[in-house]
Amino acid sequence: MTASLATVVNDPVRFAETVLKANLFDYQKSVARSDARLRVLCAGRQSGKSEILAILAIHTAVTKRNATVYIISGGEKMAEKLLAKITKMVRKAGLEAGIVGDLKNILSFTNGSTIEAVPTSEARIRGETVDLLILDESGIISDGIWDAAWGTTIAAQPAGRTLAAGTPWGGRDHWYRSNFERGLKHPDDSVESFTWTSYDSPLADRAALEDRKRALPSDKFRREYLAEWADETGAFLTTEELNNATVDYTYTTDTTPWPYTTQPRGGHVYAGIDWGMNDYNVLACVGTLDDHGGLNTHREHDPVYFVAHLEGHQQMQYQDFVDRIWKVGTHYNLRHVMSETNGVGGPATQMLHATKKKRLDTLQGRPQIHQVHTSAQSKTTNFGQLKVLLQRRQLILPNHGELLKQLNNLQYTELQHGNLKIEVPANIGHDDHADALSLAIGAITKRNRRIHRDTHSNAIRRYWHGQQLHQLDDGTQIPHEPMLLD
Repeated sequence: MTASLATVVNDPVRFAETVLKANLFDYQKSVARSDARLRVLCAGRQSGKSEILAILAIHTAVTKRNATVYIISGGEKMAEKLLAKITKMVRKAGLEAGIVGDLKNILSFTNGSTIEAVPTSEARIRGETVDLLILDESGIISDGIWDAAWGTTIAAQPAGRTLAAGTPWGGRDHWYRSNFERGLKHPDDSVESFTWTSYDSPLADRAALEDRKRALPSDKFRREYLAEWADETGAFLTTEELNNATVDYTYTTDTTPWPYTTQPRGGHVYAGIDWGMNDYNVLACVGTLDDHGGLNTHREHDPVYFVAHLEGHQQMQYQDFVDRIWKVGTHYNLRHVMSETNGVGGPATQMLHATKKKRLDTLQGRPQIHQVHTSAQSKTTNFGQLKVLLQRRQLILPNHGELLKQLNNLQYTELQHGNLKIEVPANIGHDDHADALSLAIGAITKRNRRIHRDTHSNAIRRYWHGQQLHQLDDGTQIPHEPMLLD
């Protein structure tokens, strides 16, 4: 370490000023100089949250030899984006570091330190030792991921530190909100919390913020820009319902190497397809958990469903997406495929039909394509069934940031004749992943939803024996690598 660096080892603010040439706002300095083992940030958008996270990551990596910094995010690709921001700052400062690894997700320094964007996976995180753990978009990081991530800093006693940051998401029992409220009311060496609004930034464009205030629903604006937790009035799904159903199990995506997946070929799934114009084309596949070996005998004849496959592609050509769907069909038995026909979905579904005829000899089974013109009534039925399954602990969700965020953002408005208008408001975000999942749930109603459990089936039991088992609060269990009931 050079003499100039030695003078700023214990002062991240001076490090930012002298090494990174960055001047911090007063509220950022308070975070940087806190000695709390867990620092919880709840901040309005565009107020400097990512900048202070990046600076503290670089400070740890540069001033400590062989330091390990992990970045985990609940938002899709957000960890990689923060790492890209860090890399840019490092290069601008002339520090010696470079990206390594096939996934380009590790920034390595010449002193042996690394900053890594880590997948949101309990199995990937658990058992590691980390000097600084950064959790971004913390409100949509599950309690299970938090438990695994928090343990990574314990082994680094007494130096291990955690930064948990985000905007207000999560119920009072969610780890992010409960720790934020604790650190705000009773700050100590263990937990200290910090909050600021978008207006607090000296760089804020007040006129632009006022425009956003007029354009957004008041609860959305308070949450995103004033960093205030809003009541869940109008939310179709509660945070508790989502948190209780979210598990970090293995599911397949478009990046899964099919010949090597642990999910056997031919497993039956219910598929939902949402076609996008300027947003995402999404395929969601839901299957029945194979636990005939007595894993969930307390459920008697009630099946447990889980998301077996999920993938979305922004602005992908429809024929290319159709080819992706039937590629999945070479591995899974897409027995019922619910394809949205609203808007561009009509011709896209016809393309799906035409291509199926050419691919039948390669597919598992003979998929039945159901054309679905979604309406307030159909969405009320499908999302209503989804909500019931969540409440009954019969639907297990993967730890997929975009899906969870969309489900969390679903709002309802009461219409005539008992129907609801259920959607993510356009000024908040998209609902393509949520809609595809609801269509897949709608396909479940085409079959009897009761199963027979053979508690004496040793052959079936062997597949999950010795695996990590994830357990819901009612005792329902799912193996880390679940199998489908045919």
